[in-house]
Amino acid sequence: MNVEYIPPKPHYNITFQALEFYVSQIPSGQVLTEKKLMSYLRSLYNDDNLDVDEASIPYAVFRNKDIPFWRYLSSTGLVQEDRFLTSDEAYARKLASEGHSILQNQHGRFKVEDYRETMANPSSFRVLAADQALVRVNDPSDILRASRRPIPHVTLFDDDGNETATYRIESGMKTDI
Repeated sequence: MNVEYIPPKPHYNITFQALEFYVSQIPSGQVLTEKKLMSYLRSLYNDDNLDVDEASIPYAVFRNKDIPFWRYLSSTGLVQEDRFLTSDEAYARKLASEGHSILQNQHGRFKVEDYRETMANPSSFRVLAADQALVRVNDPSDILRASRRPIPHVTLFDDDGNETATYRIESGMKTDI
């Protein structure tokens, strides 16, 4: 009996910078849900597991504040609070100024009432090449390059997906764990 080893398919994530590129194309007066954009990007880059790269999120602290993240909603139309810069209430005010009807639920969250009717079509967006938009998850050099500041831990993997080493990143220095 012959056993053939089939290595796992490499897994990629979209960088926060690429997410900014796509969100910046949502026109004024329209919105886009996270679910619809990610579904489009998964289809575009042919990766059913594509997600936003968590290692590149610290970059958000330095991002351009003119990127219209207020137009990027949860899959149920809720306004998403920006983790670093802006409250969901400020985003709700911006959406209202663009003509959207905003409701506040019993939990104090804001929802765009007409989000389904004003949904942008991501297939009309300009597209980034995969090498500009994606970072391979099991390649720590890509993860560090995508991030604007060091991440606490890095795990190294070989080409077959096997863990080879784990390092702690402190003040730009790596130390064995």
